[in-house]
Amino acid sequence: MDTNENILKLQGKVNIPDPLTIGENYKITIQGSITGDSRNDNFDGTVDTTFKFEPVLVEILTPQRVSIKAKDKRKLSQKLRGRLFLLWKDSKEQMDFEDYYEVQMTKIIGKIDEIIDFI
Repeated sequence: MDTNENILKLQGKVNIPDPLTIGENYKITIQGSITGDSRNDNFDGTVDTTFKFEPVLVEILTPQRVSIKAKDKRKLSQKLRGRLFLLWKDSKEQMDFEDYYEVQMTKIIGKIDEIIDFI
């Protein structure tokens, strides 16, 4: 089937340190992850694909050009897993991500003393 529309659905929330004002326009920069997708049949030979996007890092620029940054609520282990996923994706590694993750975490744990000394 052909794709009729690709839709990005923004979901989730972030905590910000300052309040915002109703009626103001803000520029928002978002970094996040696609955490799911779904396809809906249009019954005309096409489908619409919806991608679920959840924010990780958000920066809001106020009309007064003040930057408000949201707090990254992810645990450090989630950040490490995300970084390893990017390395796996860029490496063109043949093993699946779960196996790659286990191998790399085993290496990191085995070398933790050297890593601590290095940093």
